[in-house]
Amino acid sequence: MEQGDRPAPNRGEPKQVIVIRMKYPDADGKLRKLRFGKLAAQVAHASNATLLDRKIEFLDKDGELIPIRGVMLEPTKADIAEMTGSCSMPDAGNVVFEGDRVWPMMLLLTKPMDTWSRVRFKKIVLVADTEEQLVRIHELALERGLPTALIEDHGLTEFHGVKTKTAVGIGPAEPELIDEITGPDGLVPCRLA
Repeated sequence: MEQGDRPAPNRGEPKQVIVIRMKYPDADGKLRKLRFGKLAAQVAHASNATLLDRKIEFLDKDGELIPIRGVMLEPTKADIAEMTGSCSMPDAGNVVFEGDRVWPMMLLLTKPMDTWSRVRFKKIVLVADTEEQLVRIHELALERGLPTALIEDHGLTEFHGVKTKTAVGIGPAEPELIDEITGPDGLVPCRLA
């Protein structure tokens, strides 16, 4: 297989795809590559954000949406048993680390996300050439109801104070749904990083 060629899609097993821009215009308008550390950080941001930035929405008394980005909970065994029908949480009491209370985190996962988290954490990193491609990938994922996160760097170290869209994460989700967007015959052309 030559560089840039893609392996045949593996149907069935959920995957996560991270699409990154590797070249950006510098202050003189010349394209330059991201530092490896910055590249790794942006890929990590995109991967984590698709899981951790899941929105939970509640309706207020007038039926208006109240977006909540995170909920701090300390569920009891009874709470977990009521939600799941069983309880596998050990009785640890209040967990303390260096004097600070540590709160358990509850993530709302789709079935493919749950399967992915229990198997191999399959990730594929692809490259897009433009910011417009990243935005289009994100929009297409949203339209299809896929977990997605568009990462915008604040420009403190790499982009001369300019906020810049650097990566988009999609999934974990069914591979065929992601491939409709970023696959070999997908709607937005991408290549292996």
